[in-house]
Amino acid sequence: MEGHLDGFIANAGMTKHQPALEFSEEQLHQIFDLNVCQNPAPSAPYGGTKAAIRNMAHTLAMEWAPHGIRVNSVSPGFVRTQMTTYMEGSEDWDLKMKYYGGMPRLAKPQELGGAYVYLLSDAASYTTGIDIPVAGLVGAW
Repeated sequence: MEGHLDGFIANAGMTKHQPALEFSEEQLHQIFDLNVCQNPAPSAPYGGTKAAIRNMAHTLAMEWAPHGIRVNSVSPGFVRTQMTTYMEGSEDWDLKMKYYGGMPRLAKPQELGGAYVYLLSDAASYTTGIDIPVAGLVGAW
């Protein structure tokens, strides 16, 4: 069949490193709009928006399964992108890694590929409603 959608990957995320009660309403909207509506580092607003993505995927999986549509999510940890390359050289990198736990490095984008390849393959034809963390244990998803 030509012209059909085989898969869709939405990868975007942001946060600001500060206590939850210090987020302004504008910052919360910006984080929620990017992390949820446009779909690294744990914070209450960031975690809430990412949980919304996982819950939405699970809910859509239940709703769309009778139509043969599978919906899953992938939860990446810190991934080396234009938005994150500064992180490894930041003064507080070691402290962040101590706080977040896991592998003390940014993932290469291609390290996420295995999860996507599996979910989009025939091997996952009975897999729906799950989340695959590819996070190097960062944040202990």
